[in-house]
Amino acid sequence: MPQLSEHFAQSEFEMDAPVVTEDIQILTELCLLILEPLRDLSSGAYPITSGNRPSAVNAATGGVCDSDHIYSPLHAAADGHPADRTQTRVVFEKACLSQIPFDQLILEYNKSFPNDVTHAIIHASHRSTPPRRMALIGSEHGASGYTHVAVAA
Repeated sequence: MPQLSEHFAQSEFEMDAPVVTEDIQILTELCLLILEPLRDLSSGAYPITSGNRPSAVNAATGGVCDSDHIYSPLHAAADGHPADRTQTRVVFEKACLSQIPFDQLILEYNKSFPNDVTHAIIHASHRSTPPRRMALIGSEHGASGYTHVAVAA
């Protein structure tokens, strides 16, 4: 499978569905502009836990119907975490204070382990439109609602 950036291969985003040719550009931008900088902040590997999802899989996982995980040429998202999972919140906070052009960055805690950062993931999305730089913290798929987090201007 092709490399999208220095540390991310297309196959890492195809757990649930293949990435079609039309979506490669936006996914490559997600890798270069957002995931590589998150990996740099984590000082090591940054495993992807979820990438492209077909609508049915997205619904089954509790994702919203217009999720950026349902790739299109206009948007893409990935969930991941630092290899050292104790650093997940630190990486999220550093990213919020950075100039990384994310559309959304969400620190999501596992419903079964609320507030346990070692079970948390970081959802990062990218869109072809100017980034909203919206940062949130909450339980998976908004199960307990999200709290907005301030980001650097």
